[in-house]
Amino acid sequence: MPQYSVGQAIKCCRERKNISQTILCDGICSVGTLSRIENGQQNPSATMMEALLERLGLPIGLYNIPVTEVRFKRASLEQQITHILAGLGNDIEKMLEEYANLSEPMDKFEQQFYQFMTGVQKHFERFAPEKVLSYYLDALKITYPKFDLNALSEEKYFTELELIILNNIALEERRFGNNGKAEEILFYLKEYYESDKLDDASVGRQYPVILANLANWMEAAGRFQEEYEIAKLGLDFCIREGKLSLVDVMAFNTGYSLIHLGKKEEGIKYIDQAFSIMELKGQKGRIEQNLEYVQKVIPYERPTHKF
Repeated sequence: MPQYSVGQAIKCCRERKNISQTILCDGICSVGTLSRIENGQQNPSATMMEALLERLGLPIGLYNIPVTEVRFKRASLEQQITHILAGLGNDIEKMLEEYANLSEPMDKFEQQFYQFMTGVQKHFERFAPEKVLSYYLDALKITYPKFDLNALSEEKYFTELELIILNNIALEERRFGNNGKAEEILFYLKEYYESDKLDDASVGRQYPVILANLANWMEAAGRFQEEYEIAKLGLDFCIREGKLSLVDVMAFNTGYSLIHLGKKEEGIKYIDQAFSIMELKGQKGRIEQNLEYVQKVIPYERPTHKF
């Protein structure tokens, strides 16, 4: 049985989506290199392959590219760092140092990860937002040297890491006080995740995060109808797709916005559900914080459950 090479997969998907070689490989490799990869004349490195596949919205697990021991170690460290951040931890400084000091030089995709995560570390250390933003923008420009936040384009295709960097840029812009720019980026990301540019796994990992950030943004701005629409969209998506890590956040935002829209009883039902999920997660601190938040708006007593 003939094997379907990664180059053939890239070419087939690129042509099916009507993406030019120039647009796809921008910042990743030259057009000539991409042409040789598609024609089977050159094998991409593992990181280059991942970047091309992610921009096309293709899963990366179907293709095997040999990696060195150092690249394998860096990939392992990337997973560990990401896992710590997903668990709301922030102790990544030593792992970043190990990542940078391995014996082989970092390629551009590893440099991008390192630059971005250094910015994340600076954020945790409460560096000024303009300093953190400079790390994030420099990271994005490793693969998109001419990227312009003032010219977000529908023609662009991004890797998963590039999209995560954009999300963090939006959050830091908000911290910096550039509210209009932050909102523009978040809505741009929402539309990107709702397009057909990404595979289902990538959408499932990051789309709820974007919706949660947007819902929180709408709430802070007092735009409760928009908060409700976005939070309910996120809640329905998480339940339908089995992406449960943010269900409590979406339920809380849905309920809180409904209360402000004059639908108190319906809102309380969602708030109750959100607190029950937080309790199951053992998040006592979040329960106390959010309980106080709700009680500033309405008289509210949280139902107690024994699980």
